[in-house]
Amino acid sequence: MATVWAILAAGYVWLDAEGWIVAGLGAFTLPALWDILAGRRSALSLTTTEIHWTSGRHSQTVALDDLAHVRLDRHWDGSVRVRLVGRDGQTHLVPPDATPPHRDLETALHRAGVAVQRQPFSIF
Repeated sequence: MATVWAILAAGYVWLDAEGWIVAGLGAFTLPALWDILAGRRSALSLTTTEIHWTSGRHSQTVALDDLAHVRLDRHWDGSVRVRLVGRDGQTHLVPPDATPPHRDLETALHRAGVAVQRQPFSIF
């Protein structure tokens, strides 16, 4: 974030960029600044018995015995969404900010004995 602000400041000082343009572009960094100042954390942990994630003020734990499989959906923008599908059919969506790199997660899930399904592309 400091890099973005430095680039905006350099553009304002050396390139004579308009102040309202610099301020408008800088406004896009305010949500990230708020998350840093509020101390929000995002994490996902996988143990031999459960998977737990935390994202901001939300957290959830699901026992691995309750999972039918984990589904990795690739979207058209290239991102991968993680869905935990329970044996009862209930689906839990892991927030994107709490999702680790999908290849590492898939390897860890296989080691834990959890079935993983890959969906090459999903629109929604």
